[in-house]
Amino acid sequence: MDGKSFAKFCKDSHLIDKALTAPDVDLIFAKIKTVKIERRITFDEFKQALELISAKKRIPFSQLATYIAEYNHGPVMKATKVDQVRLHDDKSTYTGVYANGGPSIVDLQVSLQFSKLGLEEVKSDKENEVPAHSKIFQI
Repeated sequence: MDGKSFAKFCKDSHLIDKALTAPDVDLIFAKIKTVKIERRITFDEFKQALELISAKKRIPFSQLATYIAEYNHGPVMKATKVDQVRLHDDKSTYTGVYANGGPSIVDLQVSLQFSKLGLEEVKSDKENEVPAHSKIFQI
């Protein structure tokens, strides 16, 4: 767990109040890191941090651990809700090719053949099973 997620955990668990402020949480996190180069703490260090939080809030560690285990319902997600857009959500208002189900890549296979006269359309020959892409480079 890094410092940002530890601070979010404390905020989502409603541990931050007048007795324990956000800067206190950051200082506790910095104090318990054994290796100062690392940005993350282990589970044992997390338990040490909870002990420091219980001392700062002046409540027994067992009471804090019970509160976190029973009353913490996970992270709080605060995202925006999508508005309904009539022209996007209502399929009866679709126009063009999308009104008929959208574009398809398996329509009639048509390729372009370069000839001396310019570009001309060549349809694939289904009866002889010669794919259209094999006719592209015929001159």
